[in-house]
Amino acid sequence: MSNSRKRLRNRQRVYDLGCTYEWRVFWSDVELIPPLKQIFMLQMLQNNQSWSKDKYLVVEGCTHNLKLRQGSLQVKKLLDTWDGYQIFAPKKSLRFPFPLESLADVFIQMKGLSRKIDDFRSLTLMLKEFGYHYDLIDIEKKRCKVQWKPKTALDLDYLMVEGKPYWSICLEGKKPKHLLSPSEKISLTEHCVEGYIDFFRRIKLGA
Repeated sequence: MSNSRKRLRNRQRVYDLGCTYEWRVFWSDVELIPPLKQIFMLQMLQNNQSWSKDKYLVVEGCTHNLKLRQGSLQVKKLLDTWDGYQIFAPKKSLRFPFPLESLADVFIQMKGLSRKIDDFRSLTLMLKEFGYHYDLIDIEKKRCKVQWKPKTALDLDYLMVEGKPYWSICLEGKKPKHLLSPSEKISLTEHCVEGYIDFFRRIKLGA
């Protein structure tokens, strides 16, 4: 067994069963490899796709996924990452207004404060007040989700980020072993294995 596999399986002993294990890859300016194009086209014909428009809050020094969707702040706390794999705590959705304390596990400086967040603008103003630097990234996403293996979901996404097109694949499972073999079988000519936050930071730098 490879060291990567051992580390991946060891982490399952640390985190709760409600966590999600993910392996995600982004790429642009290349054609979809044939099997994935077939999946995407088939799902499109079956109307098995979803569309969303989100605003991501990318905060300096923060590795968690924070996004505004349909009037709520969705928070996915990143617990660990290694060799391209990521472990996320169960996602929580905070509908405005909500107590500032709800974000204390994400922004340490807000712990113990009794204030409320009335809307997204008040959240960004409060981040500035506490000295956090951030970027706002608008993204449009067309997604098809399929059950690729019995316990492995595959998301194939077409993204428009700041006017530029990208593709993304994400494998999701509740246990590390659900991701190990599938991720090793995906091969793209030009790709970056990373999460959304690293992806946003990379394209902001023009990489």
